[in-house]
Amino acid sequence: MSNNFPISALQFASGKRTICEVLREINDLHQGQSKEDLKIRELLDEAISMAKKMSRKLLHYNKKAFSKFWEENPNYEKDLNRRLDLKYKIAFEKFAFDEKYKQSIKIADRIPHMGAKNIQEWLLRAAHFVPEKTAIVEIGAWLGSGTAYLLIGNDSKNKIFVYDHFFANASEAEKAKRFKIDLKPGTDTLPIVRDNLKKFKGNITFIKEKLLDMEWGGDPIGLLVDDVSKGPEAWNHTVKNFLPHVVAGGKIILMDYFYFEKTERPHHKTQYNFMQKHKKNFRFLRRSADGSEAMFLVLKKFRGEK
Repeated sequence: MSNNFPISALQFASGKRTICEVLREINDLHQGQSKEDLKIRELLDEAISMAKKMSRKLLHYNKKAFSKFWEENPNYEKDLNRRLDLKYKIAFEKFAFDEKYKQSIKIADRIPHMGAKNIQEWLLRAAHFVPEKTAIVEIGAWLGSGTAYLLIGNDSKNKIFVYDHFFANASEAEKAKRFKIDLKPGTDTLPIVRDNLKKFKGNITFIKEKLLDMEWGGDPIGLLVDDVSKGPEAWNHTVKNFLPHVVAGGKIILMDYFYFEKTERPHHKTQYNFMQKHKKNFRFLRRSADGSEAMFLVLKKFRGEK
């Protein structure tokens, strides 16, 4: 390589997206779709490794040849090293569901749900690969469908904390009719949830509180699943009390992230506006095929609103 080598490669890499990030996005889109994905992921892993090696070589190659580039991009080396040394893994790591899991999943599938079954695979895999020594927190359980998938996927490796008011309102009673369940308004649903989950093993704690009274004790969170915080007041409470405890590399699943598209009500766009504002902290991973759910990877621990 001569000193006249064009610097377009570095200029391209210094943009908003790197080669590795594009490859990761392709990986995210393909994972879990078919058996052929195993071959695709292996090739993507190889391509990502090659791209990282190329970046390192460009970075450390005769800086005199790129003196103008380094002068114009003083923070590029630091940023490139950050990109090359990311400590988080791509979502949906390889996870084989053997017969033990499949039988448990069939039982979980029979539990009435509001949307958990739509993202069954998300909950199973996210719970399975939650960082060590962190907790799984679910805000809003209804009758325990999503909780069951979390218990199955985690396989008793982490503590699971489930927050809910466990009190059936009129809307929930109406939804229960779809599953041929006579759930009367005012019913204490915690005994129902416990009964629905009795066949699943796990270290689980139920916290019966209204959303605005919910608080977290301060331990690190590796997976946060929120099916309650739609409006500004509720979401701001969750942001203040739960989000700062989710570790880098952890995941956040928001069950109503795209709910505003159905209602067209501005206050239902609160979560969306927040995540758009804090892209440096939260990376959008994917949207459910036929629902309002979204999954995010925590790139950098959120320290609170300034």
